[in-house]
Amino acid sequence: MEVCMRHQRILIIGCSGSGKSYFSRELHKVTQLPLVHLDQLYWKKGWEKRGKALFLKDLQSHLQQSSWIIDGNFDSTLPLRMQYADLVICLDVPRIQSLQGVTTRWFKHFGRTRVDMAVGCPEKIDMEFLQFVWTYQEKIRPHILQQLRESSVDTIIFKSRKSAKAWLKNLT
Repeated sequence: MEVCMRHQRILIIGCSGSGKSYFSRELHKVTQLPLVHLDQLYWKKGWEKRGKALFLKDLQSHLQQSSWIIDGNFDSTLPLRMQYADLVICLDVPRIQSLQGVTTRWFKHFGRTRVDMAVGCPEKIDMEFLQFVWTYQEKIRPHILQQLRESSVDTIIFKSRKSAKAWLKNLT
């Protein structure tokens, strides 16, 4: 499969902390496809939600573009995003890697806003978020994998960050 030579609308999905933003930035460097982080569309300053209608309007606007890389969770919008995508890359890493990812990210960016986050949303971690990451494998992952199985969109599933990085390295 000549990935990224023929794919112009690429979704990067997976649990929080799985490495979606890192992966999407690296893929953007190789492909030069426009990069969209869903967190930037969803959040306003101070971690205030923008509202579902505005979020969906902005998302739809990006989806209609001829090329993009879109990273993010927001599993409720996955069916919509998959209608436009020609490739889905799923970072299906073990729970411990995702937990390690969110805690490492918190230490690295403590008190600052990450480049892939909305302006004015400094890095934070709380029990609700940790519980989301902890239960993702049982609560959300099965539904996502089912949608991927039922879709005709090209799909790549990485079971580790190491395999995802090796794949990226082979693109350059």
